[in-house]
Amino acid sequence: MHPHRRLSWLLCPIVVLAAACRSATTPIEPDPVVLEPVGLSIIRELDVLFVVDDSGSMMQEQAALASGFDRFTEALKDQDGELPGLHLGVVSSNVGTGPVGGGGDACAGQGDDGALLVPETCTALTDGSRFIRDLPAAGGEREVNYAGTLAEQFGCMAQLGVHGCGFEQHFESMRRALGSQELNAGFLRADASLAVVIVADEDDCSAYDRAIFDPTQDDRGAPLGELSSFRCFEFGVECAPVEGDERSVGPRTDCAPEEDSPYIESVSSYVDFLRGLKADPDKVFVSAITGDSGPAVVEEDISKTPPELAVAPTCTICPGGATSGCSAFDALVSAAPAIRMQALVDALGAGGHRQDICAYDAETDSLDFGAVLAGIAEQLAPRIATSCLDIAPADTDPDTTGIQVTCEVTESAGGSDTAIPACDAGAGNAPCFRLRDNPDQCPATGLALAIERGAAPAPAGAVLSLRCALP
Repeated sequence: MHPHRRLSWLLCPIVVLAAACRSATTPIEPDPVVLEPVGLSIIRELDVLFVVDDSGSMMQEQAALASGFDRFTEALKDQDGELPGLHLGVVSSNVGTGPVGGGGDACAGQGDDGALLVPETCTALTDGSRFIRDLPAAGGEREVNYAGTLAEQFGCMAQLGVHGCGFEQHFESMRRALGSQELNAGFLRADASLAVVIVADEDDCSAYDRAIFDPTQDDRGAPLGELSSFRCFEFGVECAPVEGDERSVGPRTDCAPEEDSPYIESVSSYVDFLRGLKADPDKVFVSAITGDSGPAVVEEDISKTPPELAVAPTCTICPGGATSGCSAFDALVSAAPAIRMQALVDALGAGGHRQDICAYDAETDSLDFGAVLAGIAEQLAPRIATSCLDIAPADTDPDTTGIQVTCEVTESAGGSDTAIPACDAGAGNAPCFRLRDNPDQCPATGLALAIERGAAPAPAGAVLSLRCALP
């Protein structure tokens, strides 16, 4: 054998062995992830519950709610000028004072008990319902259950009158209205987003112990004090200590709901109730048209005989536009601090907001809720649309709070495309996307695409596209 050939033969096993070693230690590159388009079905259904204070000082506010309603529906329309599929219902803030009977005949028993109301002065709904239906139908038409216009029907229903209970229990009326599917059957839909709009010139006084309304106590020195709305403040709100006692006249600071009150239901219980109504709690919204939450100043109401303790209004608009010089019943509006109301909307984050009830129009010398209601609808409109996935991706990770690591989202608006990243848990980057569990509105896959934008609105006419790794 040629010596060189013999050497090369001897080297062959070594070369093969080295190649084998390299093959064993070199990582194998994974196949690239292939992302495929995922169709999105857009659901735009909205149930709106208006909780309207019907106590004696609310005539002007109810009229402003009715006259400004067109602005609300106009701002709810999409880029094609279409309204979402709507259910609209109205309840009062009157759930009575129960067996203790405080507050007189207007507060007897359970009041309106959270029932959806169509006043006798209004045209009855054509299907006998307690709420308005205005839904998209074939051929671009609308399926409705009212005669005339939507604004006319709602405007009549919203004006409940001013003979309701003076102990306004807005939150409890809301809970009864939404929790009783027997009483208000058909109003609350599983596949719809929910908005609650509360219109009130006094704070919430929802009581779990009706003893707070005890009419046998009506003296400032009694354990419950005078039979007035001040009880709602004294036992429903806690502030920084002051000289004297809680019934001392003067300013209060650091006021917040008293969550462990012996009489008034905690705000957190109503927040939990609202969040529990939807599989995706981000599809629940609350807007409050109220006074500000402060300042809170305890004063004597000398219009009463004898004078009663009261909390001074945060805003007052008298006829002619003056901000003082008229009583609460002569004023166009006079609103008490809405401390519990503010706490509720704050707890809902982006799903809660407040509008000022003291919205005066000097040209007409009246309240004007047009801009107020448009502002509410503008907050709602981009958030009520639910983008349901037509196909479930391959590997949604349940341990990452809805983050889908193998999806990409692109937003097209104004002729340009923008990639939107996945939301990093706790990073707070916006805009970003998540896939959320939403079996109510998205029964096919149980998943919806959600864009978290922080305080920024969506671009006008924005269209989302989704690509994911599929099974």
